[in-house]
Amino acid sequence: MKFRRQLFKFRYSISSKYEIYAPTYADDGLISEHIVDFMKDAKFVKAYNYGKSTGAIISHPGDIHFRAYIACWAAVQALSLEGDYVECGVGKGLLTRTVVEYIDFQNVPKNFFLIDTFAGIPVSQGVKSEIKSMELLNNLHFNSSYLQEVEQTFIDYKNVRIVQGRIPEILSGNIFSKVCYLSVDMNNSIAEAHALEFFWDKLVPGAVVLFDDYAYGEQFRAQKQAMDEFATKKGYSILTLPTGQGMLIKK
Repeated sequence: MKFRRQLFKFRYSISSKYEIYAPTYADDGLISEHIVDFMKDAKFVKAYNYGKSTGAIISHPGDIHFRAYIACWAAVQALSLEGDYVECGVGKGLLTRTVVEYIDFQNVPKNFFLIDTFAGIPVSQGVKSEIKSMELLNNLHFNSSYLQEVEQTFIDYKNVRIVQGRIPEILSGNIFSKVCYLSVDMNNSIAEAHALEFFWDKLVPGAVVLFDDYAYGEQFRAQKQAMDEFATKKGYSILTLPTGQGMLIKK
């Protein structure tokens, strides 16, 4: 990933004769010449820096500003809707921490449920094509329990509820009502399909569903296929974003 980003930058540095301008964004597998004012927005930068301070991407080749910005946008859209926020697959909480800071969630009369094993991706649950990627991600990011880290990160947020366990087993033992924002980021097609099935009827009209690794790379192909199959069955299609994320808005 780092090499690819450097290659992109080099290509742009020597391509003036083709009237290609310097990129405004080059990170996380994405390069763009488009306007990215959010990168200079003090509110977003502050929120992202809080998220990054969790150490969640210490082993990631670069930053994920664009993905975080899209998560913040989605979270804002959900503020005016009835229901709670849910994140399935939290990791060390970078996106969540960014979002709660950005929308001042301490003062929002909603709950934010964070569902994760907090001990890595359950490799035994994966399909064959996912195993290698699961193992790599566990080795890079989840080689020990991170529950206490996440609890400390959100200690001042009384309306952030941490739910530890594996999906689908953990879902039936908890009470969830209406949901206005659903983030799905488990790097696990089986768990993601179960989560989407479980929460679908709880999503209120206008609710935003954000899939973090939906089209991020071939190693996540099984997740994309599972999400597409579910969406098609419900009469929807998932929007592929240039960040590799996917987005769906419930009617």
